[in-house]
This record gives sequence, structure tokens and C-alpha cells, in this order.
Amino acid sequence: MKIKQADSFFYRIQSNITENVICSTLNTNKQNILRNNDNLNLYAGEWVKVTTNNYCVHVVKPVETLTSIAQKYNITVEKLLADNALETDKLFIGQQLKILNK
Repeated sequence: MKIKQADSFFYRIQSNITENVICSTLNTNKQNILRNNDNLNLYAGEWVKVTTNNYCVHVVKPVETLTSIAQKYNITVEKLLADNALETDKLFIGQQLKILNK
């Protein structure tokens, strides 16, 4: 299953800022920052690509459909399909779907 990556942007590191402050301020975590940046030093003035944690993960349960999941999160089936790069409406028990926040 191919999952679309959450939104990303670039951030310029300020002086005297810690990794924890960066993650907290930008609503992300160290893994997201490391995954998107090679040779990361976190020095003042460095630009880093940041992927935000602006989604939750829904695990498909028995009897759920795209329609029922979309209704639960107040989104359209089309958005659910697009955000998860789904080409079909077939779901599998245990399948993980990203629900992007608005």
C-alpha cells in the first residue's frame, strides 16, 4: 500500500535552539527530520526539510468501508482515496490509512 507523505516545508534553524524545541515548535519529531535531511548538523542558519505530524492513522476494522471511515472523520471518500494513493475501494482488515488534518 502506497501512502502519501504528509505536508512538508523548509525551516531555517535559529541560534541557541535545541532539537526538542524544534520538534515541539514545528509539530514533528526527530525521525521525520532525519528521514528528510542528509548530513543534518542542526547549526544556526541551516535549512532543514520538515514533515509535519498533521495526520492520524486509522486501522481498518472488520465491516468498515471507505464511506464509514470518511464519515467518521468528516472527510470525503475522494479525499481519503487521494491522501492514501488508493486506486480501489477495497480495504483489508488491519490496513493503515492516514487521515490528514485540515
